[in-house]
Amino acid sequence: MQNSNMPEFIANEPALMIGGALVIADLHIGIEYELLSRGFNIPDQSWAMLGRIRKIFRENKCREIIINGDLRNRVWQTARPAQDGISGFVRGLEKLGKVTVVRGNHDGRIEEYVKNVIPATGFEYKGYWIMHGHAKAPAAAKNKTIIAAHIHPKVEFKDSLGGRISERVWIKSDHAIVMPHFNHLLGGTNVAQEELFAPMRGYIDPKKAELYLMSGLHLGKISQFKGKK
Repeated sequence: MQNSNMPEFIANEPALMIGGALVIADLHIGIEYELLSRGFNIPDQSWAMLGRIRKIFRENKCREIIINGDLRNRVWQTARPAQDGISGFVRGLEKLGKVTVVRGNHDGRIEEYVKNVIPATGFEYKGYWIMHGHAKAPAAAKNKTIIAAHIHPKVEFKDSLGGRISERVWIKSDHAIVMPHFNHLLGGTNVAQEELFAPMRGYIDPKKAELYLMSGLHLGKISQFKGKK
């Protein structure tokens, strides 16, 4: 009999569904204000993200939303527009269903905006352990498949003319899944060239872990990409 709670990866989106819960990660609401301080004037993208989430949620008949860390971009966000943006964004999500946020490393004072906040060490959900990934996996996660995020995994492709393009990827191993980032404005970790973040090395073996594009295309093992430039 098929397990109804097996993760269902939503094609061409950095999102999965477990038993009716839409799981996404790394929204980094307010990153536009950080980019503005660096000289990049980018309009607020949070409402476009909310629209995408609504579409995914309704098309897949989801019942609740789990944000696996980094709902907000900065630990201490003082810019009033960013604060208002988070409040309105969360209210928009709550119109869809229950919203739970697993605390990410950027989620300082997130309780001001969200009712259901899970500690950084994560929680069990329908047989899986959902945690952002910047903290060490607790003993309670042992023997469970961990669903993490945090590192914004990507791979870089180079064409014959020297052009380069980066694509977000899923990392899947025997006992862990690392999610790609939902916010497309974010940079990422090129898993072919960079080491995995320390806590993740405890439950992901780069020699065995597999990479998949958001389309579902299987790229092979991380180890097959190591050293390629």
